[in-house]
Amino acid sequence: MLFYGYVFALIAGGILLGASVVLGGGGHDADVHAQGEVHDADSELAASAFGALSMLVSLRFWTFFLAFFGLTGVVLTLFELAPAWVTGLAAAGMGAAAGVGAALVVRKLSGRDSNSAASSADYVGKTAQVMVPVGPAQLGRVRLTLRGSTVDVLAATDDAQPFATGEEVLVVEMDGTTARVARLER
Repeated sequence: MLFYGYVFALIAGGILLGASVVLGGGGHDADVHAQGEVHDADSELAASAFGALSMLVSLRFWTFFLAFFGLTGVVLTLFELAPAWVTGLAAAGMGAAAGVGAALVVRKLSGRDSNSAASSADYVGKTAQVMVPVGPAQLGRVRLTLRGSTVDVLAATDDAQPFATGEEVLVVEMDGTTARVARLER
């Protein structure tokens, strides 16, 4: 009777995996993501617990769980490689490992690292070319390459001498949408 449960899980997981391959996932899943920054040990523990619980509502987790739970159960039962209780534990462990692994890999690959929006930290340390002269009391404009794109931003400086058009400068800080620039020392 337990064997049929393994077969059912294998078929259900296989259908879900096949459908996601054929139809494409489109990068969507029912994952719930914790948002906000973690600043202390209690918050970090709560965020990791939330992340672990959010996996249980993930379609991706359950797809891989079912497929590998069923596959492990069917193989161990058909070839009589272990007693029923060991087969059940092995199938549950393999299903859980595959589900968690798939959810974590996909989350890592499609997660926050793929954000194409530049942050302030991306500008700092980059060299830029002055497009509109920048002086101590004069906003200008600089152009730099950021994540493969050319970007023009407002620029300000604390240097006593102004920067002329075409001069190369170093972005030392971002103040909102304005780059603070300094002389580029070579």
